[in-house]
Amino acid sequence: MSLVFSIMILFGSCGKGNSSNHKANDNSDEAVILNKRKVVVISNEDVEKATGVTAKKEEYPKGEIAERVELRKSVTKKEEKKIIKKIPKKRAKMYFPEKVFDFGFIMQGDEVKHDFHFKNVGNDDLIIERVEPSCGCTVPIYPKKNIAPGEEGSISVTFKSAGKLGRQVPTIKVLTNYRRSIKLELHGIVDTEREKPKQVSVEKKDTTQ
Repeated sequence: MSLVFSIMILFGSCGKGNSSNHKANDNSDEAVILNKRKVVVISNEDVEKATGVTAKKEEYPKGEIAERVELRKSVTKKEEKKIIKKIPKKRAKMYFPEKVFDFGFIMQGDEVKHDFHFKNVGNDDLIIERVEPSCGCTVPIYPKKNIAPGEEGSISVTFKSAGKLGRQVPTIKVLTNYRRSIKLELHGIVDTEREKPKQVSVEKKDTTQ
């Protein structure tokens, strides 16, 4: 009986040892696997060696990678600004080869008519919004339709000299969808007829005797 009992104790201790060894081995294997997983997920160096910068960028968006991304974004914005600057803006531009007309000397009551020719040298339709004369003696006539890029037109101005005398500088201001107004001028002198001085006749006395 004692012999059988001792054999059973030995078998029991061996079984426990083997199971404990198996458990230890299993635990060690799991630890290795866990450690490997931790290395793959956590270690920057291993990820960089295994997958390159792309994998590092995807799993670690902060820090140096984030700075590179921001730098790329800033460069892209600068390039976009350069491209936008190169694209010409749509804008009408009114060009007058002559802005001042000298009508010289006229008599009071005469009328002066002159056409100021212009051209749209911009890349958008030109719209004349209004024309403002400096006084009621100047009457402008201008086109009401849109002037396409490259097209020409004219503003007709009539100056009435009734009641005017001396040097005259009537002006008109042209306001369009162009960014600034344009001033047109008429220069001249208005004169009037004057009565001629009466001739005084002096009788000569006959002094001969």
